[in-house]
Amino acid sequence: MRKPPFEVELSEIILVKNEVNHALNNLSSWMKDEAVDKNLVTQLDTAFIRKEPYGVVLIIGPWNYPLQLIMVPLVGAIAAGNCVIIKPSEISSSTEKLLAETLPSYLD
Repeated sequence: MRKPPFEVELSEIILVKNEVNHALNNLSSWMKDEAVDKNLVTQLDTAFIRKEPYGVVLIIGPWNYPLQLIMVPLVGAIAAGNCVIIKPSEISSSTEKLLAETLPSYLD
């Protein structure tokens, strides 16, 4: 990354770890159905909002913060139940290689 190790730890790794922890802690509340107000016509029915994924997400990674700006949106997209396509920057080739080697062992 050609950055000082402390900066990489602070700006890349810790932010991603915090995002993963936040998603894991709140996933069950995000998945719950939301009750909605009923009017006179729907008084006898059950009305709620069920959250469902939209489908496919494309994440195009930049070169300046390649790990953070790929992994943080990836966590949110997977938490929402979407299929994700990642396109890392070709300028940050080491990060691109790292993601190509490690992510398939954790995600299908």
